[in-house]
Amino acid sequence: MPRPLRPLIAALDLGTSAVKAAFIDVNGDLLAATSIPVTTTHLAGGGVEQNPTDWVEAAEAAIAACIAEVGTAEAGRVAGLGLTGHMQDLVLLPASTPSEATPHSLGPAVLYSDQRAAHDAAALQRDIVGWERLIGNEPDATALPAQWARLSREGDPRLATARRLVCGPAGYLAWTLGLGSWCDATTATTTGMARPDGSGWVSEVADAAGIPARVLPGIVAGPTSILGRLATGHARRLGLPAGIPVVLAPGDAATTTIGIVGTQAGQPYAYLGATGWVGVLADLTALRPPACHLLAVPATGATHAPTRLAIAALASAGSTAEWAARMFLPNTDDPDAELAHWENDHGRTPTGLLALPSLAGERFPVRTDTLGAALVGMRADTDASTAYRAMCEGVGYALRHALTALTPSGFTGELPIAGGATRSQPWMRMIADILGVPLRIVSHQTATVTGCALATATVLGLNHRIRPLAHRPDATVYTPDPTAANAYAASAETHLSLYEILAHATKKTTP
Repeated sequence: MPRPLRPLIAALDLGTSAVKAAFIDVNGDLLAATSIPVTTTHLAGGGVEQNPTDWVEAAEAAIAACIAEVGTAEAGRVAGLGLTGHMQDLVLLPASTPSEATPHSLGPAVLYSDQRAAHDAAALQRDIVGWERLIGNEPDATALPAQWARLSREGDPRLATARRLVCGPAGYLAWTLGLGSWCDATTATTTGMARPDGSGWVSEVADAAGIPARVLPGIVAGPTSILGRLATGHARRLGLPAGIPVVLAPGDAATTTIGIVGTQAGQPYAYLGATGWVGVLADLTALRPPACHLLAVPATGATHAPTRLAIAALASAGSTAEWAARMFLPNTDDPDAELAHWENDHGRTPTGLLALPSLAGERFPVRTDTLGAALVGMRADTDASTAYRAMCEGVGYALRHALTALTPSGFTGELPIAGGATRSQPWMRMIADILGVPLRIVSHQTATVTGCALATATVLGLNHRIRPLAHRPDATVYTPDPTAANAYAASAETHLSLYEILAHATKKTTP
């Protein structure tokens, strides 16, 4: 008798720059993966928006590309659809249930990086007693209550007709599939108006911002994140089997974590893309690092208990390096080669300069929108390659401070690191030296969809062998040079002190 075919998970990661889809079977094999770009609109005053219709169209195109890669017969093995995506967006929905032909929102989505509500956030901080205590995080201009209050102050007519809201593209896609308005617990804890464990909304915050209780989505976690089954019409449009369950997986910060290190508490990892962060899953009841984000990560099944995800985030990382290359090396097509040449000439040693990478304000180790990038210690004989390398060092120092804050007892193992910037070999050698621990390179292309598939398979109760990427043996490891590591360690405290000093100075001088 032939053995039954293994089920597949269709995982969708609705990211900021692209929607990624992947078909991953329960044995952990990646059978197909694709990425469809989406457009972001940047507006005056720090506005950042996307068109929710683009999310739906990109999701359909990404799944279609995966089906084309594996064939329609293989696509028939899909046993569940998992959804994840970027978090803390404000998406307003009309009263009517979307039809298959006309899924729609009330205009563009306000993204998590939108800064236009700084005035409204400050006003709410004065009005809401203990706002930070109520939500377990430090609220700022990106909080959804502040964004709602901004729209209200500006007289936005959409608020009068909004009957629901969702907090990101995964929730929006679920709504277009006729499954209702929902938010996962991880995303809820990024919004500035949910309880620290993601178990519900804080009415005092919503009331202060003028958000009617009726528009808030339901919050799902664990087994309740199975939103329903894919109706025939929607299944036909996506090319997936009708009747498969749809799971709202945790938001992308959690699924990325799960995809890289799994659900192992206490194992930190780093991400280095345009922005950067260090994250760790832990019981953080006794640990509250300053300026860190604390997100709820619900149990996805019997594999782990609910916990918290602590993230120490850099507002600018790879984007700082790109800016520095344009500023200091405008005639160079290969900044990596400049890093390598500097290393060949000087060895693996500090530049002697100290740089802050904070081009777009900062989130850690201080939280401020006024802090900018800085380069301290330049002299008349400082050349362009040294200045560029120093800015790259600044990102490495920031990651070191984050790792130290999240592992106060010290960390000595290999640090998994993902993100597009990990393609730079000289930068990875430098960061290994600055952190003083080996770096284990993890493919960033599939981390989030792997975490989404793992969470989805677990929630559905499937017997699976989907493993986090950091557990796989075929990885490049960068080992620190002991002499260089000691030299960088000697300057780390001085570098850390610059954040407070310069944040105070820029606050005084910024109008």
